[in-house]
Amino acid sequence: MRQNAGEAAVYNALNWVKANASKYNIQAVTMSQGMHNLGPAGTDYCPKTPTTVQSVKDLVAMGIPTFFPSGNGRDYLRIDWPACIEDSVSVGHVDQQNEISIASNNDTARLDFFAPGFFSVAGPGNVVKNISGSSAAIQFAGAQWISLKSSKPTWTYDQLLQALKATSSSTIGRQGTFKKL
Repeated sequence: MRQNAGEAAVYNALNWVKANASKYNIQAVTMSQGMHNLGPAGTDYCPKTPTTVQSVKDLVAMGIPTFFPSGNGRDYLRIDWPACIEDSVSVGHVDQQNEISIASNNDTARLDFFAPGFFSVAGPGNVVKNISGSSAAIQFAGAQWISLKSSKPTWTYDQLLQALKATSSSTIGRQGTFKKL
């Protein structure tokens, strides 16, 4: 069941991950949650959420990234919360033509990556559905992280993140040119 993307839901989920990371060998968090209840565009529009910010920082200290979607509201100046939290990994999406989707929110200072954001997935009863948007893109980004982490198990969080950035290609869209996984 989908919960509202309020701070309590995100904070509780991140704390569950912190408490269970070793037990379940959690290597990354992809959370398809976001809200666009933000302050005015500018450098400080991200809501102040000290408990969630600390949970993200704690996970980074454990070597576990939190991938959050940028949002799909065609806002080219702000990305959704919690993707706008500095230590999270924010991900927008590219379309089927491998260009930045016109729907993908963006902030050139806060958005980390773009990733493919259109997939067919099999659900219960093998029913195939299409999913799209930045919530789909974070699944791709998380899988890229886990693949790299599996091949370089001794690398630190920073080394892995820098490797993802270094091996990313450029992609273009009306918002500019950015890194794409």
